[in-house]
Amino acid sequence: MQSLKLTHFLFVSFLFTSIDLFSQTDTPCSAGVVFATTITVGGTCNLQAGTSVGAIQQTNSASGGTPSCGSMGPDVWYSFVAPATATYQINTELGTMGDGVMALYTGICGAWTQLDCNDDAVGLAPQITQPLAAGTRYLIRFWGYGGETGTFSICVQQLTALPLNLLSFSGQRVGNRHQLNWQTSMEENTSHFEIEKSRDGINFTFLTQVAAAGSGANSYTATDAQLQTGDNYYRLKSVDKDGRYTYSKIILLQVVANSIDKSLQVHPSLAQRQIQVIATEGTISANAVITIYNLRGQKMKSIIARGQQPTPIDISSYAAGTYIVELVSGEVVLRTKFIKVD
Repeated sequence: MQSLKLTHFLFVSFLFTSIDLFSQTDTPCSAGVVFATTITVGGTCNLQAGTSVGAIQQTNSASGGTPSCGSMGPDVWYSFVAPATATYQINTELGTMGDGVMALYTGICGAWTQLDCNDDAVGLAPQITQPLAAGTRYLIRFWGYGGETGTFSICVQQLTALPLNLLSFSGQRVGNRHQLNWQTSMEENTSHFEIEKSRDGINFTFLTQVAAAGSGANSYTATDAQLQTGDNYYRLKSVDKDGRYTYSKIILLQVVANSIDKSLQVHPSLAQRQIQVIATEGTISANAVITIYNLRGQKMKSIIARGQQPTPIDISSYAAGTYIVELVSGEVVLRTKFIKVD
C-alpha cells in the first residue's frame, strides 16, 4: 500500500512539473479570447524560459497563417500589451534549440497581421526591434527552424522612449477636409511630426509633415483635403532629432458614401446609358478628377473633368443601383449621387 501511494505521489508531481515546464501555448487564441502566455515587459531584458517541445505546427489563418521568414516548425505564442508608445526590442537566447525563428503580430483573434519576422539576427537566435503603440496588444510567435524543437529564453524590453509626452491625437471633418489635432508636453529635442494615412488601418503612407516647436507644451494642426469615401485612418509619427520615432494611436474618420453636395450635379439623376457631371459653383482646376463609386465603396471609374463644362460619362455597363460621384479639385471635394436604371 505504501508503494502504491508513493507511485501515485510521484505521478502527480511529474504531471504538475510537466505542466509548469510547458507553460506557453501553441495557439494564439481559444474561443475568440487571447490564450497566449503573457510575457513581462521591462526596462531591461528579463529572460523568460520557454520550450517548443510538445508543441505542434500550425499555419491556419486563425493561428497566424504561414510566416514570411524561416522554415516553419512547431510554434509557441506569447502576448503582451505595450505600456507606452516607444520602441521595443524582443531578444532571445537559445538553449537546446539550435536555430530559432520569431514573428511579431497585432490584430484580433482570427485576424492577425504580421508586423515583422526575423531569423538569425544574433547568431542563430532571432531578434525584433519595432516602434509600438501604447495600450495595443501584440503577439510573439516562436519556433525552431526546419521543424526543430527545444528550449530557449525570451524577453521584451522597452527601449528609451522619445522625450515627448503626447497628450492627445484626434480628428474631425471641417468642410471638405479632415482636420487633425494633437497636443504635447515635455517636448525636448523633437524634430518634427509626420501624419500617415491608410485605407485599411494596416498599410500607411506619408501624408504631410509639421515642424515641432522642440520644447515645452504645444498644440498642432494638420489637414487632409484628399478625402476618400469610406474609412480614412490616420496615425501620428513623432520624430526626434536623432532619428528615433514613436507612433500615436490610430484614429478613424469616415466619409459617408451618400453625403451630397448641391454644388455638384448629375443629369439625368435616373440614367440608363450616360450621365453628365456638372460643377455649378466655384472654379474647377484643369486636373480635377471625377470618380464613381458603388455603395460598397468600390471604385468604378476615374476620369479628368472638363472644367466648368459638363463631363459625359458612359455608365451603360453598370449594374442597376445607386452610385456616388466624387469630384476632387485641389483642396475641394464635392459629392453627389445618381441611380442607374435598366
